[in-house]
Amino acid sequence: MAKNAMYFLKMLPEKPKPHPEPIIYETIKYPKSSKTGFFKASVVIGEKVSTGQEIGTVTDYFGNLVETLTSPVDGTVMMVNQMPAIKDDQSVMAIGVEKSE
Repeated sequence: MAKNAMYFLKMLPEKPKPHPEPIIYETIKYPKSSKTGFFKASVVIGEKVSTGQEIGTVTDYFGNLVETLTSPVDGTVMMVNQMPAIKDDQSVMAIGVEKSE
């Protein structure tokens, strides 16, 4: 959207494009792993998730599945931990819960 500012300032010939309606988040939840190991996300930033949906897995140092993580809420994935090695009680992602109207 940096080009939009340049359009507005007439540095580029096109007209500015309108922004979509903003999304207001009521809260952000941070699901945590209860195990130490390697985290692999099964969702991406911007993806909508539902309560109970699988969001990733944790394996031990030998590749054995030790935990399947699920979303605690309906919301939008806002951040995913990119470091695969995690400790128990460490947040693996951020899920934004939209404000209800």
